[in-house]
Amino acid sequence: MIKEINGFEQEIMKQVKESLKFIKEIEYKGEKIILYTDMDGTFFDHYTYQPTGVEEPAKVFVEKNGILRPVTSKTAAEMIDISDGLKEKNISINSFIIEGGAGFYSKKDHYPENHLKKMARDYEYYYEFDPNSGYEKVFFSKIGIHEIIKTCFKIVKMAKDKLNLDLFLISFDEYNFQKQTGLDDNQLHLAMQRDRSEGIGFVNPDEAKPENISGIIELAKSLNKNIVAKMGGRFISVTGGSDKGKAVEFTKKCDGFGCLNLGIGDSKNDEPFLRIVDYSFLVKSANGEHKDLDVGDIHKLPFIGPESVGFLLKLFNKRFKDYSTNLSQ
Repeated sequence: MIKEINGFEQEIMKQVKESLKFIKEIEYKGEKIILYTDMDGTFFDHYTYQPTGVEEPAKVFVEKNGILRPVTSKTAAEMIDISDGLKEKNISINSFIIEGGAGFYSKKDHYPENHLKKMARDYEYYYEFDPNSGYEKVFFSKIGIHEIIKTCFKIVKMAKDKLNLDLFLISFDEYNFQKQTGLDDNQLHLAMQRDRSEGIGFVNPDEAKPENISGIIELAKSLNKNIVAKMGGRFISVTGGSDKGKAVEFTKKCDGFGCLNLGIGDSKNDEPFLRIVDYSFLVKSANGEHKDLDVGDIHKLPFIGPESVGFLLKLFNKRFKDYSTNLSQ
């Protein structure tokens, strides 16, 4: 008996065909491919924080000389822990952007000696090397964490007084932070080790409506011109003058020419970096819909979060294979 294909399945099949066609038409000449990826809701499932359907194609991708570069609101402590865990599965992540674009971490041997230090000096960013972790670090913030937190407390107070909204800061409210994320105690400990940004959450998540988010972002702008506030998957990320786009722009310059830069994300705070990569991709959010992002030429992938990332990686792994086959003929 032939199963009838419903309208939803037909739409998915249509989106799959469109993605296959789009990616096939991307010109690839054997250059290194860098995939800049958001984490929660994109590389990781929104609810389980697991890379469901990503691990095997990600392993092949890095084996074929591709680079996975997370662009996330997560802390450095979280990303180092995640990178160590993925390394045990033969998935190498040697560089990543943290805290909504506040900083860039790179393993010491990822770039030639002193290259990252020189680039940071040329662009007047703060650089340091941590011999304990083995990471080089570049920070983009114009202001320190104390000024960021001070501004965030003002935002919380003004939101209550002017907008009648109850907000909380994720670094100062373990209860609401854990309640809304479902993180276990160890994950919570790592997530609260913020030293370059702050996150603002709604005590009542149902109040995280576009008009309320816009109101809070406007409050941030009015209080401090050096503050950048962007809505992520759950929380508003507040940094000291940097965002994911600024960070990716710097890392692209560090990598030099000859790289094919891809970007994939799901939320408004991904817009800045999705605008400046060569090709940008949007995954479906946990509700099964694509968010409306202000990114000109962005390709919408057919699946939710990590399923779309795995789908994209498989297609580019095939491009690697096809290119190698053509060279050998």
